[in-house]
Amino acid sequence: MSYEGSPGFSFSLKQVYELTRLSKLRSFDSLRSACQSRASRHNLPSMMPVLMKLKGKCLLSVLPGDELYPEDPDYRAERWEGEFPELDMTLAEVNARHPKMNRAALFSRTEFEVFVSPDVAEDVNL
Repeated sequence: MSYEGSPGFSFSLKQVYELTRLSKLRSFDSLRSACQSRASRHNLPSMMPVLMKLKGKCLLSVLPGDELYPEDPDYRAERWEGEFPELDMTLAEVNARHPKMNRAALFSRTEFEVFVSPDVAEDVNL
């Protein structure tokens, strides 16, 4: 980890603070409990991403409110089979066929594009 402006990853002070707080939690259950407690105190929605592969070396991160978001997400990776599900479509095809969006397309570690439709932003309190 490094500070903003130095070589390596850049994190703002808020991100460093939050990562430090989270590093104190020793299990998934304690993390989930802390998140649920904070969410209920501040009326925050759950935002667990679901990842999918697309044609063209694109990884799609789908969040609640998106048409592609599963009704029963695998939060604990209990159904994990070693690879992300693959859609036989390009990003343009996915966006055209599924216009209710709350997703990010990841092309590399530094290249990404975020898509949020106005109706979804209202539904999930963004």
